[in-house]
Amino acid sequence: MEKLQQEVSNAFKEPTRKVYALMLFYTEMELGISQKPNVWVNFGNQYYEDGLEALEAYANTRCPASQLIDAESKDELIVKMNDMLHNFQDKKWLEECLYPSL
Repeated sequence: MEKLQQEVSNAFKEPTRKVYALMLFYTEMELGISQKPNVWVNFGNQYYEDGLEALEAYANTRCPASQLIDAESKDELIVKMNDMLHNFQDKKWLEECLYPSL
């Protein structure tokens, strides 16, 4: 969580009204780390202060499991991103929320 806090703080130096994060997730198998097709890795994050830019990046990512997160503050964004990291470890959430859209 500390790494995520530092990453978000570095991305948004000035206070803003709304912030966005595009979280990129790939399986270990896609990354060549293992042969496990259902173990997910947060490969990277992109940060935006402009909602249209965030949506455009999300629409154009080559990562089909990517997630677009929005929040009213940096602190809320950190919490939501941390929740998403936990979601990608939750088999029930994956079955209900991710796999149907892939």
